[in-house]
Amino acid sequence: MRDRALVELLYGAGLRVSEAVGLVKAGVDLEGRIVRVVGKGGKERLVPLGRPAAEALRRWRESRAELPDPAGSAGSENEALFVNLRGGR
Repeated sequence: MRDRALVELLYGAGLRVSEAVGLVKAGVDLEGRIVRVVGKGGKERLVPLGRPAAEALRRWRESRAELPDPAGSAGSENEALFVNLRGGR
């Protein structure tokens, strides 16, 4: 589910890998289908999501809740959206 969501996001929203990996949970608005992305040079932009990408992200967020958060980030609004099995980006 993570990989599907990542690929849908990369392709559908035209993100760079570094931008997608840097996403935080609080930066994703599935209702409005918008993602807040920090790109090169720290520039922030809002990127629209298509339905397939939004649906894949919704499924990933549901399963993501079962994985551990990286050390020190529990409860933080800077929690990584895409994590590995150990909780790291």
